[in-house]
Amino acid sequence: MDDGHNGTIVFVLGAGCSQDCGAPVMRDFMRVAANRRFSVAEELKKHYEELFAFRRRCLSISYVFNRWWENLEDLFTQVHLQSLLDPAADPVRESIQRVIWDVYRRSSTRGDESGGYASLANYLIRLANWARKFNGPRPVVVTRTSFITASG
Repeated sequence: MDDGHNGTIVFVLGAGCSQDCGAPVMRDFMRVAANRRFSVAEELKKHYEELFAFRRRCLSISYVFNRWWENLEDLFTQVHLQSLLDPAADPVRESIQRVIWDVYRRSSTRGDESGGYASLANYLIRLANWARKFNGPRPVVVTRTSFITASG
């Protein structure tokens, strides 16, 4: 998409854009994390346990706050909101972030440690180079997370 002002092309990546790289989509994330939680390095086990303990707490109040607690986005949104109000929630948020990092860094259709995102990144680089070849624009990649991060 060309902004019409400075020749910048913006690639907006939607949900599931990295699924072909082997990364789980949000609805599958908890299942993948559950399958990995007992085979992770010792220093990561506490983070996986914290994620699942937090999910159990959320499930216990589902009658008050109806969310789909198998969806990582709902869980992370809840812990992020709590950490804004109460800094004591920060370790839980940090544990969930570590599990997200661990799952996605090990996600790959090739099954190696380089991660599926390496092939996605290479694809985006090729796409950006292609765009530059024709118009010389500066490509920008935007995801939903980028919008949230950029806005605060």
